[in-house]
Amino acid sequence: MPTIQDVLDAKGFAVVTIGPDRSVQEAVDLIVSKKIGSVLVREADGPLLGILTERDVLRIVREPEGDLQAVKVRDHMTRNLITAKPDDEVSYALSIMTRMRFRRMPVVHEGHLAGIVSIGDLVKVVVEEKEAEVRALHNYIAGSPVA
Repeated sequence: MPTIQDVLDAKGFAVVTIGPDRSVQEAVDLIVSKKIGSVLVREADGPLLGILTERDVLRIVREPEGDLQAVKVRDHMTRNLITAKPDDEVSYALSIMTRMRFRRMPVVHEGHLAGIVSIGDLVKVVVEEKEAEVRALHNYIAGSPVA
């Protein structure tokens, strides 16, 4: 079974972060300009403090005092993150994300932020693996060489 490291090797290790004292509007600007669904929260190269997602922003906008310029990321980020390790199996991370109902999981290696994976990244790997198995079985049954 593929690992989280395999996913990161294929998609890349880039992570967009923002400081906790920045405005939510700045976070939204990053999310929109980078075409991503979340930003990880940390001070410079410090430890991971949280994540701010599109859903978090929608909740803020719905509040009466939902001025994105005035509110700080630290006041609305999710703090208690569940993280993956590079050697975790994709199926393990996917089961956690499905059961806990979240879409993005930071990857931490030896205390350092190593990347982020989305549920879509993980589903893609599982689908590709299953398609390869089906092709191999089809070729075996048809008597063709395995490709």
